[in-house]
Amino acid sequence: MKIIGCQPQQNHLIQGWRNFEESAKPDLFLKRENVVDDWVSVDNNEALSVVKEVFEKEKLLISLSSAAVYACMKKYSIQGDAYVVGIFADDGRKFRSVYATQNVMTGQEFDNALKEAKHMSELAY
Repeated sequence: MKIIGCQPQQNHLIQGWRNFEESAKPDLFLKRENVVDDWVSVDNNEALSVVKEVFEKEKLLISLSSAAVYACMKKYSIQGDAYVVGIFADDGRKFRSVYATQNVMTGQEFDNALKEAKHMSELAY
């Protein structure tokens, strides 16, 4: 098993993510940095381009950070019968305006996707 770290490009649009070349690494990460075997970087366009792909394939409306994870997974080459597993930390319900501004999907497409989406988390508020 390998642990692959993912990070965004510098000056990225991906909320909740850090590029460690331009920002400090948190203490919690520094204590465990040695467990990361390799790194994959993703740019804004790579992350934005997979949002609709994941929705069309799996009916998952994912966040931009989850899209970045998926884009990193696609970029990481594997050999033989190996698998790549990613963790999607949140869903995409709060990204309507971001996706519209970045031409990922229109507001109407987003609203329809939200109605069709599977495995949406329950709102706590």
